[in-house]
Amino acid sequence: MAHAHKSVAVTAVDAQSVVNKTVYLGNVQCIPVDFTVPSATVVQNATIQFSKTLPPNTKIIAMSVRSGTIGNNITIGITGSAAALSAAAGNDTTNVYLGAPLDAGGKEIFATAADTLTAAGTLKGYILIMTEQ
Repeated sequence: MAHAHKSVAVTAVDAQSVVNKTVYLGNVQCIPVDFTVPSATVVQNATIQFSKTLPPNTKIIAMSVRSGTIGNNITIGITGSAAALSAAAGNDTTNVYLGAPLDAGGKEIFATAADTLTAAGTLKGYILIMTEQ
């Protein structure tokens, strides 16, 4: 079938140029998010780490993280951009990211507490990344 237009990735494949796996047919991996506030010790501006440093050329492609009764707002982001994935979201809210692939190579994914979080509150869900690995 002939198509009127092609994406950047298909154009690169047609040209037989070297195509990075994070551009076309990359490997999708899931980072599970499962955190329970241990006590009221998660204070304002404290961070909760969801990943170690991600491999070069990693892209975040989707996220769904549900907050239980945590008492206050959180943001979810990456190194250098604390709210890149989600603006403030509080109790019983699902934080979703379905935007354009976000460059996250060499960065960590984390949440930041807007204020002290409630003991036994939870954050559960997943973050999907695309890598060359």
